[in-house]
Amino acid sequence: MKTKSFIFCCLCIVLLICNACEESLSQNKYEDNTKLWPAFDSITSKVGYINEKGEMVIPPQYKGAGFFSNGKALVYIEDYKTQFIDTKGNVVYTPEAEGCDSYFYNGYMKFYKYPTSFGIAPKYGLYDSNFNVVLPDDFIELGIMSKEGLVATELGYYNKKGELALTLDTDSFDINTASAIVYKYGDFCDGVAVIQVTRFNKERLSYSYSVGAINTKGEWVIDTTSYRYLKSVGGGLLAYSDTTTTSNGLYPLFGLMDTHGNKVTEPIFMDVKNFEDDNLLPASCGKYSQWGYVDKTGTIRIEPQFIYCEPFHEGVAWACKSMIYDGDVVDNDYCLIDTQGNVLVDFGKDVRPYTCYHNGLIGVVVVDRINKKKFYKYIDKNNNIVYSWEQDFDKTETLFSPYLMLPSRFPKNEQK
Repeated sequence: MKTKSFIFCCLCIVLLICNACEESLSQNKYEDNTKLWPAFDSITSKVGYINEKGEMVIPPQYKGAGFFSNGKALVYIEDYKTQFIDTKGNVVYTPEAEGCDSYFYNGYMKFYKYPTSFGIAPKYGLYDSNFNVVLPDDFIELGIMSKEGLVATELGYYNKKGELALTLDTDSFDINTASAIVYKYGDFCDGVAVIQVTRFNKERLSYSYSVGAINTKGEWVIDTTSYRYLKSVGGGLLAYSDTTTTSNGLYPLFGLMDTHGNKVTEPIFMDVKNFEDDNLLPASCGKYSQWGYVDKTGTIRIEPQFIYCEPFHEGVAWACKSMIYDGDVVDNDYCLIDTQGNVLVDFGKDVRPYTCYHNGLIGVVVVDRINKKKFYKYIDKNNNIVYSWEQDFDKTETLFSPYLMLPSRFPKNEQK
């Protein structure tokens, strides 16, 4: 009996650990496991969707189309008229707004409308997964719905019920010092949000800026006195730049810290991107400021050797090895690598990757300048072609470049 109880406890612990690990991955997900990809049909000059075998399973009938998100995809039935379809091709929503994002983040999507006055910036609102309006289009600034259930606006943070849940006394004014304080709210990620503080001195007609970070209670976890730049990069980390450290006295260097403000590395990087899959972080460092990858401790795992590189998706990433000059033409030499830095596919000169690795396929385009053609392909990580089509340069009315470069899984949570 004791043995059975012990085994049961062990299983519970394992499940708890697994759940905790799963929760830590990719804070603000947009992705969808629907294995359908937008693809052009050369016969009809329309766009449909293929499956993982390269079979057209949603007939080509659209002028343009995007990837699936939350089981829905945005398609263009005319130049500016859009609809959302499900995985069977059924229309599930026709947007009344003038525009909206193509992707849901944690089940919510931004939309926007332009005021009637010419030249005025759009106002943003928020849909839920069923296209119900959670926030009306009243906001000049609107972030994405975070895992924490908060979305940033110029007024503060709203929750999933459309209620103002957290604010920092925006636009406060001190009559004694003739100064005003305005907060710019960043999206929440890993339990913190980066905030820019602008102080305006009315007497001197001057501005000053500082950055810090708050938790979901509105408490400052990183003060606004030490850093000129903060950015959430995932994996429970933020990139920071202090007020003194620069490269050659000109450019700021970046370090890593945790969400409590504890430094993980000193400022040693020229630039960093995101832990998209919560494993390796693209970072620029070294003598020639080349790009490589570091782990959560800042330890280099793939040596800096690339002109630039992208975050990992599903265990692979694409990187640029060098630039090739051919007269007036500049080509990048791309490759697809694994998390050990091994080259899986060497694309070479005239091949450009247009997608991250998504649901098992990556999109590339081959440029044939002599014949003025572009050859689009969906390939797997072994460079096997699943589906392809070609387009002429001069037939712009039929050109379709799918929205291949998927947006970052992370919000734009950086202030400086």
